[in-house]
Order: sequence, then C-alpha cells, then structure tokens
Amino acid sequence: MTKIAIATPIGYESGGPEALYQLCHTLRKFGQDAYLVPWEGQENNKPVEIYDLYDAPIDVSLASDTLLVIPEVVPELILKNKKSLIWWLSVDNSPLTNFSQRPDSSALNSETILHSQKFWEKFDSSDVTNFCQSFYAKNYLKKTFNKECNMLTDYINRENLAPNSDSKKELITFSYKGSQHFDTFKAMLSEFNCVRISDMSRVQTMRALASSQIFIDLGHQPGRDRMPREAALQNALVMLNSAGAGANYQDAPLSTDFKFKVEDADKAVEKIKNTLRQPSVSNDSQQFYREWVESQQEVFEFEVWKLIRLL
Repeated sequence: MTKIAIATPIGYESGGPEALYQLCHTLRKFGQDAYLVPWEGQENNKPVEIYDLYDAPIDVSLASDTLLVIPEVVPELILKNKKSLIWWLSVDNSPLTNFSQRPDSSALNSETILHSQKFWEKFDSSDVTNFCQSFYAKNYLKKTFNKECNMLTDYINRENLAPNSDSKKELITFSYKGSQHFDTFKAMLSEFNCVRISDMSRVQTMRALASSQIFIDLGHQPGRDRMPREAALQNALVMLNSAGAGANYQDAPLSTDFKFKVEDADKAVEKIKNTLRQPSVSNDSQQFYREWVESQQEVFEFEVWKLIRLL
C-alpha cells in the first residue's frame, strides 16, 4: 500500500486547508495510510478546532517512497519527494500562474526554484501527476502547460454549517471578495439591507448566510469557492460574478439569470432586483444548484476512489 502524505498549512481556516483535511479523511475511510504533513515552520502550529471532525492525523515524517500531495500554492515541493501529486485547488493563487506560457529553456536560470531547469524537468516527469478541484483549473492546465488533469473536487460539510431554519430572510449578503465593488452595489440597492461578509467568525458568517434572501459573490473565483455553496445549503439564493470558476457552468451550474459581469453594475443590479421580486427558493436553476452542492460529497468520494486505483 502506498503511504500518502498531504502537505497542509496547519492552523489556517479556509477552503484550501479544509479540502486537504477532507482528502486525508476520505483516503483513510477507504483504508489508505494517509496523514497531513505540516509546511516548513508550521510543525508546532495548533490545528484548527473545527477540523477535528476529520480523521486526519498530523505527522512530520516523510519517507522517500511516500506519495506527497501538494496544493498548487507550493509547487516547489515536488522536489521534496520522488513522487508527487499537485492538487490545483485554485488557479490564480498558484505562483505558476505567473507563467502565461511554459518558459523556454533559454529563460530558465537558478535564481529561484520555479525558474530552474530542475523544477521543470520534474514537473514534466511521470513522477508528478495533476488533479484539479475545478474545470476552470483543468482548462488552464491544458491551455498553459498542455497537461491533462483528473478531477478531485471537494464538498461542503454540513456539520460546519449549523443552519438556523428559523432565520428570517432579510439580508442581501455579499462576499468579502470583490470588496472594491461593494459600495457601488450597496448604494444602488439602498432600499435593501446589504451586508458584506468580512471580519466575521464562522458562526457569524453562517448566521448571516442563514438570514440571507440572496448571497452575491462580486469576486473572481480562483476555484470552486465554498461560500456560495454554503449559502445554497442555508437556503439562500445565489448570484455570481461571471469570472474565473464562477463563469464555468460545470463549476457553478446556475442559469445566466443568476450570473452577471460585475463591471456592468446597472445590468447586475437589475438582475438582483428581478430575483428579489420573485424570491421563491423553488426556482428550477437554484434548486438544481442546491441539489448539485448536496451531491458533492458522494462525487468527491468516487473521485478519491479513482485516485486510489491509479496508485
């Protein structure tokens, strides 16, 4: 059996780290010897308490024959072990996005690891495989590096939601992303109670989502963002800026009625107001999206099972 170490930032609460915990938990559910290995300098960090629900032990050891799973933000770690798997949880957050195309050999030097011949030789070798959390990432890898990518998504854990079914639907909540556009939208929707989710605890965030008629993401999604999916499971209607993964139907299966271009605020606000005039959560597109979010744990487990078959 292949031992699997998952390079994880310990002590950080966000979508990427939680996905890494979910992967470890699911691998172990299928009987694999998997564990989290802290990034350098984080060996003594206190783990995030809400991740205690995952079976994800932490170990600092890393044998040379271990498969090392690496999030896309630290691709240089492929040089740490013989065999590696890069999990593209985002596109935009990876330092490799600084390369609009594969660098040619004449541009490579040893000033940094990512500009070294050694890195790119390893990146191109059969010892490194790529998995993608979104079709946005899958398309990027193919276009930029001509690399195929298997899907490995993630899911929303309902135990973290703490939904309140008695909450009054009285808010329009906005993501913390795209914050530069919030004041414009708030002014254009002044007759409504608009709240931006920023500097809130997880409990406060979930309460806000549970009290939302609509959750609006004004940002560019570097991967399948969690908050829109969390909002859907809190029975909020979801509307997205059509950018990044948010523009891809496979990553955010909502009709065009619920997607907009943030730069065209007039049209976006008109869509928002149209939705508020007909706020029924039984809307076919919103219902499909909610059911799609609910199905993702089973999808993820199947993807992990397929990953194991490739080992």
